[in-house]
Amino acid sequence: MQPNPLSYSVPYPLSLVLCDAVYTEPQTNKNALIGLFSVLYAPGFPVGHPGFCVYLAFSDCEGTVRLKLRIVDADEERDPIVEAVDDVQVSDRLAVCAMIWKLGAMVFPAAGEYRIQTFADDEPLLERRLIVAPTQPPASEP
Repeated sequence: MQPNPLSYSVPYPLSLVLCDAVYTEPQTNKNALIGLFSVLYAPGFPVGHPGFCVYLAFSDCEGTVRLKLRIVDADEERDPIVEAVDDVQVSDRLAVCAMIWKLGAMVFPAAGEYRIQTFADDEPLLERRLIVAPTQPPASEP
């Protein structure tokens, strides 16, 4: 795929956070990330998950930037769990911008390591790990 001709440059990534929800204060436009996590627990697999938010902060770009998010198994042996693409308009190169993906229901086929990957105009930006683990059974009493 060709780079987006309206992009000024590839953004500089600052953070990539997984959370239950993002609240944006209407008067200040500040974001509050609620329920940060890096592990999801499940009683069995495959498991459905109702969804979560992915928060990407970036800077040092201007113009229209095509951002892409993918959630894949660590070895990329299966189709992506999630794929989302959004165009973002950035007017100030010095601004710290945020992209918030509010992801709906998804299914994780197995326990293991997954990757949250972000791209700008198909260039890798930032990637982080997400562990999907079985819930530990309660310890038996003596």
